[in-house]
Amino acid sequence: TSELDELKLVKRELEQKNEALAQSNDALQQFARVASHDLKEPLRTIASFGQLIQRDAKDRLNDNDKEGLEYMVDAASRMRQLVEDLRNYTALSQDVEQARNVDLTNLRDSILKDLSKQVQEHSVDIKQQALPVVQGQPFQLSQLMQNLLTNAIKFSRDSQPPIVEIGPLIDDRGKEHGFYVRDNGIGIAEKDKERIFGVFERINARDKFEGTGIGLAICKRIIDAHHGRIEVLGEPGDGTEFRVWLPMV
Repeated sequence: TSELDELKLVKRELEQKNEALAQSNDALQQFARVASHDLKEPLRTIASFGQLIQRDAKDRLNDNDKEGLEYMVDAASRMRQLVEDLRNYTALSQDVEQARNVDLTNLRDSILKDLSKQVQEHSVDIKQQALPVVQGQPFQLSQLMQNLLTNAIKFSRDSQPPIVEIGPLIDDRGKEHGFYVRDNGIGIAEKDKERIFGVFERINARDKFEGTGIGLAICKRIIDAHHGRIEVLGEPGDGTEFRVWLPMV
């Protein structure tokens, strides 16, 4: 029948598109691996020699030379981090075949222990509640939560006092659960709430907030792999809240 033929055609087109997408992803991963291998070492060399000159020849350099050298070292270090972030993004698996029960409370405690220096340095008040146990890939969920908490600390640290909250989410239908991360920082404009998940997207000045613009793209990729979703709430000057929803299994 014509309907059956049409379904077969649609199926064939989808298979072709999936194959093309898989080839594109493979090519991107290969590029990222090559770029990481071939660029990181010379960038490390540039940064290291620049730091040596800063240390050993600082008394013989004028102010313009010192400033130019500082820009060079900073740019090389930033480029190394960008290459590493890009490699991590492209290497991130899109399947969660190794999914198992993950206690988000234990995950959070471990991450906050790693971030304790940042928390203490900026006197951030961390408010926390017990989080649910979810199905997922532990390493990826750890990356996701750490990126969101690091972001919240970064954008709240100039507030008085800086506050970051992390707590549980569960929907009324019992089909999704997850967690939220809320800060009292600079907030976010409505027009930027989708754009921030793009690779290399930055909406704040680099000289005020460090980063390569890949962290939230990694978060989105992880959530998509877990068949979840993420919401962004907040207004400029009124803090930001990220809500991560994952399906109940």
